Amino acid sequence: RHGAGYSIFEHASHGLEQSVTIFVAPDEPVKIIRLKLHNATKRMRRLTVTYYAEWVLGVARESTTPYIAPEFLSNYFALLARNLYNTDFGQHVAFLASTREPTGVTARRREFLGELGNYIRPAALERVGLTPHVETGTDTCAVLQSLLWLQPDETKEITFLLGQGKDHADAER
Repeated sequence: RHGAGYSIFEHASHGLEQSVTIFVAPDEPVKIIRLKLHNATKRMRRLTVTYYAEWVLGVARESTTPYIAPEFLSNYFALLARNLYNTDFGQHVAFLASTREPTGVTARRREFLGELGNYIRPAALERVGLTPHVETGTDTCAVLQSLLWLQPDETKEITFLLGQGKDHADAER
């Protein structure tokens, strides 16, 4: 369903009811993605929720990626990134944050997608866990992963925030 400023996607399969609501904050440069999961079965479910984003922070990802400096703020459950070589927006700080503490974090694209960069079947979704690489000079991205345990008939939510602040303090806010 789509309405003024939002979209809702719903799906039910394998005893799991899923709802994703996507909207943009009206007064801030922030995209909000709220995922609601309901276990409609009589058994406990273990789910891994993963958000993947590719930083550009310039004109083209291929030319900016060596200059993107990622940082993880554990107290905010957030990955930050900035491109200090961008003369117009060098102080701006992009962020991907979660309302739940992540069980996995990486800023290395190859760690998530795999050697061949497979978007259809990312390597990190074929195994448990991520290797926590958060360093400048690699093919950067932003990945936050959270493990959720759902009891029978239990519902849980997780919200992701993807946006940009004018500077580091604004991104933290």
